[in-house]
Amino acid sequence: MDLLSGAAASIFGESMPPQPPPFWRCRCGSVKVEFSTAPRFCFDCHCQSCVACAEFCMTNIPSGTSALSECGGVKKALFHCGDCTLPPDAHEKLYWIRVTTEGRNYRSATKCCNTLMCTASLPIALRPFNRNGLYNFDGSRYEPAELLRGNCAHAAEPGPAPASADRVFRGGIRLRRSIPEPRADGMPEGMLSCLLHAAAFAPGDGNPAWLPPSPAAFDVTLPKLWDDPE
Repeated sequence: MDLLSGAAASIFGESMPPQPPPFWRCRCGSVKVEFSTAPRFCFDCHCQSCVACAEFCMTNIPSGTSALSECGGVKKALFHCGDCTLPPDAHEKLYWIRVTTEGRNYRSATKCCNTLMCTASLPIALRPFNRNGLYNFDGSRYEPAELLRGNCAHAAEPGPAPASADRVFRGGIRLRRSIPEPRADGMPEGMLSCLLHAAAFAPGDGNPAWLPPSPAAFDVTLPKLWDDPE
């Protein structure tokens, strides 16, 4: 009977029931975030500021889940703040990273295992989570249907993929020699509409865990060795 039902659904176009939304967790499982919906937008950011913060976590305490992609970007999954349920003690479990003492863009990471959680801050109720920590309801790793790469103009030495995708260091900056298509110099296609929609319609969230308690609460301040936005 199940086989016949499946065949009928295939023939008559009956839609499958919606899947439960994914969840986010750090590597050790001490910090878990639940969502009421799937990500609003997914992409890999190649700006040196995002990459520097992600590399700091992996270089200094490499026990967490890396946010870096195979070709050097930072994997992001954007959620409206109102779609997220943070742990009640999130502030006690996170530390904060910024670039320069004047930096207004902050990233949060878990104290337990040093997993980067939110990979940037935005002036609207939208947060990009480290997509490598995002899992489906059955425990499998969440993967977007389409992989987009953005801010490639702000990557170190952006360019077409060479025969060998080697990486070298120069002046403390890791040079990216391979950012494959599809890629965009700035925002990937579709992200601007996502940001505008969030600015106009996203539910707000007054949870203080989205913000560092005070300017003095930044545990890590990185130097800026590049010209792209922070």
